[in-house]
Amino acid sequence: MRIVSPFVEARRALHFRDFKYPCRPLGSYETLVLLEVVATGRAAATELTAGGAGESRRQELRQRVERGARAKNSLAMAYLWNADRWARHWLVRARATGCDVDDLTQEAFLGLLRAIDTFDPHGRRGFDHYAEVLMYGRIAHTVRRSLARDARPGAERDG
Repeated sequence: MRIVSPFVEARRALHFRDFKYPCRPLGSYETLVLLEVVATGRAAATELTAGGAGESRRQELRQRVERGARAKNSLAMAYLWNADRWARHWLVRARATGCDVDDLTQEAFLGLLRAIDTFDPHGRRGFDHYAEVLMYGRIAHTVRRSLARDARPGAERDG
């Protein structure tokens, strides 16, 4: 099953020049607050699956999980422009492999989602840098994998 990012869907629906990013960029404080909400939602989901809580506690945990999911979605939409920027950065190298900008944007978006899930707010780097490293790595891996696949004798392309 192919995962389609919201950016790709929106771009297919509109002409690219008419596309506006769905929300404004976040400040560092807003980003950290949303990341804390995501972490709280993840911890609540773990506790919810462990069981052993009363009905009122389960209801509170479900609300935390829902708030965490909304915060993750807000972060993903706020940093979508960055995923598209990295996809376009790699587009020249990727054209030889048959990858288009939509494929690269999806890979960058998956890297962004991983960054949201694994970021440590108490670490040395900020979220922007951490997300860029994971998006760049995900795209670079995809392009290199495609180049290696095409370099093998008898290799067939997917498309």
